[in-house]
Amino acid sequence: MKMQKISICLLLTSVALFAGCPNPDKKADEVFTAQGINRIRKPNDYMQPGAVVIVKDKNAIYADNMLDYLEGKPDKELPIMAGTAVIPATTNNTAMTAEIAIKFLDSLLPVKASGKMNLTSNVKLEMVNAKIKRIKIVDMGKFLGWKESIAFREAMLSNISQKRDVYLAYETYQTNHLKLTAEAGNDISASAEVGKIQPLFEGIEPKFTWKKTSKTEISIEGDSPYVFAIRTAKLTWDEKKKKFDFDITKFNIPGVLSTGTDIQYSAALIGDSSLDFKAVDIQRRSPSDDLARPR
Repeated sequence: MKMQKISICLLLTSVALFAGCPNPDKKADEVFTAQGINRIRKPNDYMQPGAVVIVKDKNAIYADNMLDYLEGKPDKELPIMAGTAVIPATTNNTAMTAEIAIKFLDSLLPVKASGKMNLTSNVKLEMVNAKIKRIKIVDMGKFLGWKESIAFREAMLSNISQKRDVYLAYETYQTNHLKLTAEAGNDISASAEVGKIQPLFEGIEPKFTWKKTSKTEISIEGDSPYVFAIRTAKLTWDEKKKKFDFDITKFNIPGVLSTGTDIQYSAALIGDSSLDFKAVDIQRRSPSDDLARPR
């Protein structure tokens, strides 16, 4: 698998995004909808570009990676590009209240901040080192033509014939480092000791910790990067032409020249429409699932 470096700037820009908002989860959905990506309710450390997500009745199941279905070793490589995604969660100097910030962290992290972190100021949130990995749609199309991908094609056709929607993740977004900054130089957590590392995890949960690095800043770090969002394209089957294709949703980021690019394939997994990017709980399949599997 060939890896290339890219630089992508994904700005989650919404004026007064969280200020005074009683429902940070809903507002987060609005922000991710504006960017055409699916926010994952339970961030994970295993999804990569090429992840297969099967959806029926708004239930989403991770059905391995399309590369897991290959038969034999192909003489070709599937290029995967990697880079940095700049994702500020608030803009225009707008801060969120302590209560909203904690609730937002609960919806974004694979662990809960509630009851473990005490904030005493309005804050701004920044994802310090968010990373993106990406496969071009044209390369996914080429993969569908590989002789070694016949098992994948058969499995996906089986799912489609059973009225299940098949999606492929062609971009993944991950991070393990977030930063909170207090508004107007206030003490961000009056009861916390500067420099003391404190756990957000319990038991076998992902090892996320937080630390007050100065009077006005808190750093949150995990043991490894976790995927918190994916951009997906819907795989379709043309019965007349006997071929697979990707659904063009015509998604476009306002103010960004993206017509004709891979952005136009962005498809929501469980929303009320193909452009309604609601947060999704993606389950790993169990042995009892009757989905077609890699051989």
